[in-house]
Amino acid sequence: MILIIAFLITIIGINADIIMYRFIRTLSNFDNKIFLVFSVISIVYSLGFLIVYGFNLMYFHNMRWGVFLFLLFNIPKLLFLIYWLIIIFPFSRHLKSQYELNMIIGVGIAGITMVLIIYGAAVGRTRLTVKEETIAFQRLPDSFDGLRILQFSDFHLGSFGKSTRFVKNVVKKINELKPDIVFFTGDLVNDRSVEVDPFLDILSGIEAPYGVYSVLGNHDYGDYYDWNHPEEKERNFQRLMEIEGNWGWVLLNNEHRYLHRGTDTIVIVGVENWGEPPFQQYGDLDMAYSAVNDDLFAILLSHDPHHWREVVLPTSGIDLTLSGHTHAFQLRFGNLSPAAIRYHEWAGLYKQEYYGQYLYVNQGVGNTFYPMRIGAFPELTVLTLRTLKEQPEE
Repeated sequence: MILIIAFLITIIGINADIIMYRFIRTLSNFDNKIFLVFSVISIVYSLGFLIVYGFNLMYFHNMRWGVFLFLLFNIPKLLFLIYWLIIIFPFSRHLKSQYELNMIIGVGIAGITMVLIIYGAAVGRTRLTVKEETIAFQRLPDSFDGLRILQFSDFHLGSFGKSTRFVKNVVKKINELKPDIVFFTGDLVNDRSVEVDPFLDILSGIEAPYGVYSVLGNHDYGDYYDWNHPEEKERNFQRLMEIEGNWGWVLLNNEHRYLHRGTDTIVIVGVENWGEPPFQQYGDLDMAYSAVNDDLFAILLSHDPHHWREVVLPTSGIDLTLSGHTHAFQLRFGNLSPAAIRYHEWAGLYKQEYYGQYLYVNQGVGNTFYPMRIGAFPELTVLTLRTLKEQPEE
C-alpha cells in the first residue's frame, strides 16, 4: 500500500514539474535551466527510490534519509498541484494577470513546504520540549499528593547512529527536572539491541528517588528485522531486556509493582505492547493487574494508546494510563495532526469523564520512518499528581 501511494505521489510530482516548468520558462528574469536540472534530479531519484524500496520492504524503516529526500522532492509538488487544481485551473487559467499571480503563490507554497521539511530535519527532530500537566484525582492517597512523574517514550536509538549529543541532552534535562519517578513507555530501539551500544553509559545516568520503570514497544521485539533464524531474534530480545535491567530500570512485562510513600501505597502496572493490527498484541492486562487490589490508585504503562480505549476503560478502574507510540506522526500544527486519522488519542492529556480516568500520550523523543519533526517536537512530560479535596457542603 505504501509503495502504491509513493508511486502515485511520484506521478503527481512529475505532472507538477511539467506545469511549473511551462510557467517558469515564461519568466524572462529566471533561468529555467536551474529548475529543469532540479526537476530531472528529483524525478530520477524518486523513481530510483521506489525501485530500491520495492525490493527492500523489510528495511524500509532503515531508509529514513532516503524517505526524507523522497518527501523533500515530492510533497511540495503535491501541495502545488492541489492548489493548481482547486484555484488556478478552474478560476484563473484564462486570465493572464490572475494566472501569473496564482502560479507565483502556488510555487511559493511549494517553496515554503520545502523549507519546513528541511527545518524539521535540521532543527525540529532534536528540538527538545518539556510539557507539564497537573492532574487531580479523588483516589490519590494524601502521601502521594504532589508526586512528580516524568514520562518519556519512543527513543528509537538507531535513528541517531553513534551520535550521542541529543541523547546526552535528553538525560541531562530529565535529571534537571528532578522527578520523583521516571516512566519510559516503549520503543527504545528500531530493531536491534546493538542500537543501544553507543548510549549504554549515558542512559544509565537517569536518576529519580523512586527509580525508572519501563515497558516494551512494538519496535523492541525485533519484528521488523529479517533475522537469520528465530534464535537470533530471541537472543536480541533477551539482551535488550538485560540492558534495561543493568541500568536499574524496572521492566514491567505484564507485571505490577507497589510504590510506598509514607503510610500509603499505589500500584504501577506495565503491559507488553498491545496494538491494533498490524501491530502485535503481546500485552495482557489481566495478567498484569489481576493480583492488584482495585481499591489502590493505579498507574498503567502501555505503549499504544489504542489499549486505553479498547481494553483499559471497559475492563479496569486504572486511574492513569501513560502511552506513546503515535509520535503525533512527527507532524503537528496546533491541535491538528494526521495522527488523528488513525488514533482517537494521539498526543496530550485525555479524560474519561464519568469515571475520571486519564490517559497521557507522549509524542516521543526519537523519530522513525522519516528523520524530521515539524510541530510535534521531541517531548519530555512532567505530570504532577494532586489529591482532589472534597468541597465542604454549604
